[in-house]
Amino acid sequence: QAVRAGDIELVHARGYQPVTIARGVKSLYGIPYIFDFRGLWIDERLEEGRWFANPIALTTARRVEKSLFDSADAIVSLAEPGAELLRSGNLTGRPYRGQLVVIPTAVDFKAFSMSDESGGDSELAAVRSWVGGGLLLGWVGSINRWYNTDASLSIVRRVLDRLPNARLLCLTQQREEMESALTPHNLGHASRVVSVSHGEIPRWVRELDWGLQIMGTSRAKAASMPTKFAEFIASGVRPIHHGCNDEVTSWVERCGTGYNLPDLSDAALDSCATHIATSASSPEERASARSRLESHFSLDAASRQYQALYNTILRDD
Repeated sequence: QAVRAGDIELVHARGYQPVTIARGVKSLYGIPYIFDFRGLWIDERLEEGRWFANPIALTTARRVEKSLFDSADAIVSLAEPGAELLRSGNLTGRPYRGQLVVIPTAVDFKAFSMSDESGGDSELAAVRSWVGGGLLLGWVGSINRWYNTDASLSIVRRVLDRLPNARLLCLTQQREEMESALTPHNLGHASRVVSVSHGEIPRWVRELDWGLQIMGTSRAKAASMPTKFAEFIASGVRPIHHGCNDEVTSWVERCGTGYNLPDLSDAALDSCATHIATSASSPEERASARSRLESHFSLDAASRQYQALYNTILRDD
């Protein structure tokens, strides 16, 4: 209906399902579209062991996938490894030569900041009293197959063995699932699970000293960039990272305040816990990390990139 009303000049499709609609709109009305492909949806389903197990179904899906990329007027990847899959031809079988840009998941650096603007929030004040000035680690977001909950909580357990006054704050809507995950690691006494809305996340995240983002590494995540990484950096939180793809690892290295786990062996988890328990980082160092990454991960920077891409497509059209 919007297209028929004559109000649409460009469709920005985020993900595989929306882009199938965008491609249909282009076929019917000639309206250009951007394929902002985020993750590799077919590969994600394959790794989950569902869908596309039948060779015929997989061949058909790959053919459709190729047509979605080939018909796009521009493509956006959240990370460079995903873009390289297209450039090399390893994703569709033919090197992509069209407009291709990398724009990561971005956050509002004004909302996610290092300054305390919580005012007289009683719940936040109660958590601060509970932490008592000790080290505060954080889990932010949902519990799903892409994040390794067990390894993350194992790190927290090992930190507590070295630093008994450390605490864990879990910001998630999945309270029951998180409380169940905490039990095997004996973290109930040293943890709090708080369910907050998306809009409340910034004022809670800035309370953390370290943020957990322990993920698996796979082809499916070549075009992914965890939003929580940008939230951590903007808030002055030190990221504890493993997995996703090589670019995320490189950004953690570049920020200078985080920690990259080489693997999830007991030895690596022990080394990580020792580093967390013994290393210090000044507010100036965290502010410097924030400043270094702002030009890539801020909402303002992403908006400018998207606007330039829109203008280019509409001008060419």
